[in-house]
Amino acid sequence: MHLKLSLIKVILIFILVTFIFNFHFVKEIFNTQTSQITLSDGLAIEILIEHYYQKLRNLENPLIDTRTLYPFKTNLALSDPSAIYSLHFFVLRPFFNPHSSIMIIILFNIFLTQIGMYFLLRRYRISDIIALCFSLIYAFTPFIANRIAEHYTYTALYVFPWSYLTVFHFLKAKKITDKLLFSAIFSCLLTITLFSNFYYFFIIISGILSFILFFYLTRRPMIVDFFVQNKQYIGISIVIFILLLTPWLKMVWDIVYYQEIVDTPGFGGAIHLSGDVISLVTPSDQNPFYSYLIRSMSIALLPFGNFKNFFFSSGEHFAYPGIIIIFVYFYILFKKFKMYSGIKNVIISHFIVSLFFLVLVLGPFLKIFNIWKFALDDAVNVIVPLPFFIFHYLPGLQMLRDPSRLLPGFVFLACFVSALLFNRFYLKSHKKFLFIIAILMVFFLDQFYIITPRLVQKVPLKIYDYIKKDPEKTTVLEIPFNVRDGFQYIGFVHSRLPIYGTIIHNKPVVGGYFARIPDDVFNYYKNLPFIGYVAKITDGGNYNPYTQFPRYSAIVPFNNDIRLAEKELNFLNIKYMILKTDERYTSNILDIIKRAGYMSIIQDGDYALFAKKLKKEDFYNIKFGNKEDFLYTASGFSDKEDDFRWSLGKTSKVLIKTFNPDKKYLSFEIEAFYKPQTVKIYLNNDYVGSQVVEVKKKIYHQSIVNKLNPDINTVTFRYSHVYKPKDVLPGNLDERKLSVKFYSIKLD
Repeated sequence: MHLKLSLIKVILIFILVTFIFNFHFVKEIFNTQTSQITLSDGLAIEILIEHYYQKLRNLENPLIDTRTLYPFKTNLALSDPSAIYSLHFFVLRPFFNPHSSIMIIILFNIFLTQIGMYFLLRRYRISDIIALCFSLIYAFTPFIANRIAEHYTYTALYVFPWSYLTVFHFLKAKKITDKLLFSAIFSCLLTITLFSNFYYFFIIISGILSFILFFYLTRRPMIVDFFVQNKQYIGISIVIFILLLTPWLKMVWDIVYYQEIVDTPGFGGAIHLSGDVISLVTPSDQNPFYSYLIRSMSIALLPFGNFKNFFFSSGEHFAYPGIIIIFVYFYILFKKFKMYSGIKNVIISHFIVSLFFLVLVLGPFLKIFNIWKFALDDAVNVIVPLPFFIFHYLPGLQMLRDPSRLLPGFVFLACFVSALLFNRFYLKSHKKFLFIIAILMVFFLDQFYIITPRLVQKVPLKIYDYIKKDPEKTTVLEIPFNVRDGFQYIGFVHSRLPIYGTIIHNKPVVGGYFARIPDDVFNYYKNLPFIGYVAKITDGGNYNPYTQFPRYSAIVPFNNDIRLAEKELNFLNIKYMILKTDERYTSNILDIIKRAGYMSIIQDGDYALFAKKLKKEDFYNIKFGNKEDFLYTASGFSDKEDDFRWSLGKTSKVLIKTFNPDKKYLSFEIEAFYKPQTVKIYLNNDYVGSQVVEVKKKIYHQSIVNKLNPDINTVTFRYSHVYKPKDVLPGNLDERKLSVKFYSIKLD
């Protein structure tokens, strides 16, 4: 007897299971409290989406952020993508706060994943009950348990079944209008994927290429005929995709042109974050049943303790697809495709391509129990390279630093294969009800998760509201702060309040948390006398706040000139400082704040607000090599050498501040290295002209009429040539890329 389900019942089951698995998030939807925040990476995503939403509401470019990392303007085009969720905010934000809105989006993503997978499996004539089961298995894959609490964008698993479903309908379509429609829909889905998650976009593109390669090797006439017959639709789809991406591509070009792409150091953490062979069969530590079992066994069997440590650190190398998928893949390998008449061709193609993703998940080198260098003796280590290794040498793909984030590509195809196989078992079963109950029980025990309650921090709302009422354009320095991306940080690594404060007081802040922050931003902050000092003594280490405690930061005296610190604070428009008053470093910083002329305003819990009336002072007479040139060298400069600095690379940026935007000329004293060259000058990314610079010290004048803003301005110099001294000067071993030598810059 076949079990029948109507679509309404299927939808109700999906909603019910979503609520059961994510009851914690359902509760958070109705928590309207704004007096505390969670200490998670998810907060940075919430703030970023809120930024996109507010920018779009005001018809401004959402990919430029001026509220964090002051005085820099941050181009967000290559930051962690989440821009698509700002469209959801237009519906949700009038009724919910940003956090509640994100919780609703997460639940909606999971539901959309289930319904998309269900429709896809039904198109392949899989019975409704099996389609239901494997839609649940896919939507609640253990990968989600390890990402959902902090990495919200990884809940967008719906992009895979809906994209596949679109391709399926395109292949079945006979009418030209239908083919055009599905071509356009696929372009839109690709765009949504790119603006949701770079890794998922890579999975779709590499999955398409893998299927093309598979069919080219196995059924060449068929794939060639397909491209011949559909080349016009493929072309239309590509054109639509590029048109939709035009604004984003422009912003990416700006990054490449004005600041260059941030290089990923080494393998960018890919070795540490890659899947482990053992992690393929190690469940999620968010599963309460497995967690209890592992804890009990590690107590009863002491040697099992090592696996306990591996299990509870699974988030760093997670690759577990679920026990049902593991069973199916071992079954297929054991049977060698001998019993799949009617579905053999479909299973083989999806099985082979899914293994490609599984190998990618294992990273650049084979790793077993976190060991990737296998010692033959004391002097020789053996490593086993894997295909992911190649990405390190392909332009643009170096940014794929976390191989385990490619796991959904394998899980999606593996669920498809498993559903086909289980549907065959189900149709042959004489006890269908028990068969389904067994699947659902295994699913629940294996894939259920409970999100650990997240740490919270009190928000000094009274202070933020006070700053919000000030109409003056000023900057806020909150201590502690951080500058943080996926590779490095300065300051207090878990500082979240400064970026959260921006959505309340709407003032720019020092510091910020984005993906792929240029090294020059870190260096700029480090070289500032006061802010660099604060970052150093507030650094408690990169610890896990759930299992570890911060280290004792090095409290050292402030040995810099207080007058330079005052210049720094005035240059950056820092009228307000917020100081945490119960830390070991508090008294040191409090003493400097008072010496710099800041007065206490109000206290809110463990935080105190200080303020100072700033002088309207111009900063546009730069003499390189002097004691305060650190204020101006934003990027692309060497360390100071006597009375000059070298430019490094293709571009250099300086910051100048003026309250007199009527200045007409930018004058700069420079000389070219090795050979004369053309230097293009941009003011706030607007081209103002170029100069041919000679190989001798000389002053050049560039007209900048009506180009200055009454605040901090960014001047960018772009060079036609760069040279390594070791390549052009005999006996010189300097490998820096040099172009010109800067002596001074000023406005006239």
